[in-house]
Amino acid sequence: MKTKHSEEANEAAVKKNATVFSILFAVSMVHLLNDTIQSIVPAIFPRQVVYECKKATQKEQIRYA
Repeated sequence: MKTKHSEEANEAAVKKNATVFSILFAVSMVHLLNDTIQSIVPAIFPRQVVYECKKATQKEQIRYA
């Protein structure tokens, strides 16, 4: 026999789980978007990115030489 208290506790637990999963899903989607952007930008501008990396590396080598 279910009591009113146990039904309310069960409903609260279900709502809590739904909230946790919705936040987890949102964080996962943002992470996916971030990874996608980080892979697309170098694919669109490969020469510029490589040039900037070489330029930065050369500056570091000159600074520490």
